[in-house]
Amino acid sequence: MRDWQRRVLGVITIAGGGVGISSTMPYMMVSTYALDWLFCIGFVLLFSWGIWCGIQLLEKHPNAVRANFKFWLVQVPVFNTPVLGYFFASGAYLSVWVGLDSISYNYNAMLGSGFQYSFLNDKLPTLAGVNVLALIMSLWFYRQADGSNTPS
Repeated sequence: MRDWQRRVLGVITIAGGGVGISSTMPYMMVSTYALDWLFCIGFVLLFSWGIWCGIQLLEKHPNAVRANFKFWLVQVPVFNTPVLGYFFASGAYLSVWVGLDSISYNYNAMLGSGFQYSFLNDKLPTLAGVNVLALIMSLWFYRQADGSNTPS
């Protein structure tokens, strides 16, 4: 991996984690349900993991590429069912999904971070999708990890 790639991706990953944590806090401050707090703490931990992964990239840690592959991979799925819903993005995202209730499609793109969850909520539409940017990034990091023994 070239130094400029490592620096850009490290900064994006760190900034995404910071923005994600800061966007989670206001929701936690107004929430009165313990389950909401548990979900939010889980997302704060994911965003914190992203900060750690970004730092590893900037410091050229030997395991940084594999850690970032895993971090971007957890951002790939986008889904919502009456039982559970999940969306997590840190740094940037381009998500596309198909609504399974009415067979519709939609997309969302943003430079920033976001998360969404649902638990036992049948009022939200059932959908399945993918964060295309996270998929591309995870595949890129996978390829980098595969060739990690070659000099950069």
